[in-house]
Amino acid sequence: MLDPNHPEEAVKPTAKQLAYVRALAQRTGETFAYPHTAQKASEEISRLRQRQPSNRTERAVERHQVIREVQERPRDATRIRSDEVRGHGANCSWAGDEEEAGR
Repeated sequence: MLDPNHPEEAVKPTAKQLAYVRALAQRTGETFAYPHTAQKASEEISRLRQRQPSNRTERAVERHQVIREVQERPRDATRIRSDEVRGHGANCSWAGDEEEAGR
């Protein structure tokens, strides 16, 4: 019997459980929270086993859509436009710096 004043330490998940959680998440195309106990790992495995496998083509299409959206956001305030810089690589500078230097 466990002493209520000394709760049992949580049992860490096994390497096999963690590998299985990762494999199931990849198969279903879902994310998961890293389980810190063996019990949580078992619960995550049960949850992911109930999910339908994701179609490989479907995952590839989604990945390409995300990449394209990140690259082509026309109204992205943090995106550097070609008219804002001069030069290339180590010789690159902000276009506005030349105007301010002349003042």
